[in-house]
Amino acid sequence: MAGAIEWGPNYAVLSLRAAITDLIRHENSGYVAAGEVARKLTEILDLGNPDAKSVISRLHDPTIINQAITEAAEARPEIHSMDHGLQSLYQNDLGYIYYAKLAFSLFGLKIESLYLLFFVLFGMNVGAFIISFGETRWRWLPLSP
Repeated sequence: MAGAIEWGPNYAVLSLRAAITDLIRHENSGYVAAGEVARKLTEILDLGNPDAKSVISRLHDPTIINQAITEAAEARPEIHSMDHGLQSLYQNDLGYIYYAKLAFSLFGLKIESLYLLFFVLFGMNVGAFIISFGETRWRWLPLSP
């Protein structure tokens, strides 16, 4: 797996699997996802479909994504079953798991939570910049559009 590149619709879903698994089990299970959560997300988002246009259109519909997240969270996975055990995330971006967990914890289990957290963090950075460099605001004011 060294040098493997993960891309496409499955990339973000891998991290969401682990974030949802951690949130519904209320324990820090690390970088693994419950198989039942993964199966629900894949089933509803139709990620196994070879027709890329169908998958992309489903991934652009927030109601379908929110339905998939909700049903995956309600799955209550069986941890010790042989066919739905824990799945590794391989070399996926591990920071995105923490980002998704924080977003879902603050704003609820919906796709909009990821966007809301981005804008909260961005606003905090802008605020910190203004507080830090407020006395020299006339110097950086021409840089704004």
